[in-house]
Amino acid sequence: MNIQILPNWCKKLGLIIFLLSAVPSFIAGFHDGLKAGANTQEYNTIFQTNPETEKEHTTIKETKYINDNLLHISDIIALFGMIIYIISKEKIEDDYINKLRLDSYVLTVLILLCISLMVYIFSGNINVHLDLILSIFLTLYLVIFFFKKRIY
Repeated sequence: MNIQILPNWCKKLGLIIFLLSAVPSFIAGFHDGLKAGANTQEYNTIFQTNPETEKEHTTIKETKYINDNLLHISDIIALFGMIIYIISKEKIEDDYINKLRLDSYVLTVLILLCISLMVYIFSGNINVHLDLILSIFLTLYLVIFFFKKRIY
């Protein structure tokens, strides 16, 4: 079964779409990490700041440039970019590449099923968004396929 319906040049297109749409999420996450780090005791001790006297800073998600809807849309576009990359043909497409794709898919599904089972065993009440699961699945598939292809 051959599910690669896009030509090889679509790999570059999918990668560009992914990278461009991942920028807003990266910026928001980086800013939130900096803001969370600035509110720690170590930061306040080193820079001799008092969090009670400083005015409250807004996060980048609360600004007019990036809001939650834009981040959600950019995450969806990033997932589409990864899917375009995955369903594009390789430069040399043969039966062994198809076998590597299938093996990578099976290994990815097994790893994620084991991880989800372990998470469910240790914490039955967990709230995870679907885009996070899809991102982990697609990224893990790409990493496994990359290493299997390099061994080939």
